Amino acid sequence: FISNFILVPHFSTLGASISLILGNIIMNLTAYLISNKFYNIPIQFKGFLWVLFLTGVTFSFVYLDYFFDNEWITILKLFSVFAFPVFCYLLVLDANEKQKTLAALHKIVTR
Repeated sequence: FISNFILVPHFSTLGASISLILGNIIMNLTAYLISNKFYNIPIQFKGFLWVLFLTGVTFSFVYLDYFFDNEWITILKLFSVFAFPVFCYLLVLDANEKQKTLAALHKIVTR
């Protein structure tokens, strides 16, 4: 709420989107901390940090495209959006999760 008053006058729609992202991060972190008191939810922080880093890289290309109208930035933005799930698969998932993901994809493709 407070971030809307700070960011929207300076950055317009970009400020609104940043404010929305910050609000969602705070809301999810609060929900995790409160629910973790009642039921322990194991989180792989290494994987979480990779996802956070990849999200930041993808967001930075969107941010650059907002200020600079350049076809290379658009290409990088498209690449990062399509490469995001691949990098998450390679960097975040452990072997068991990779097996389950491949089995689910195989089940979808063979329908």
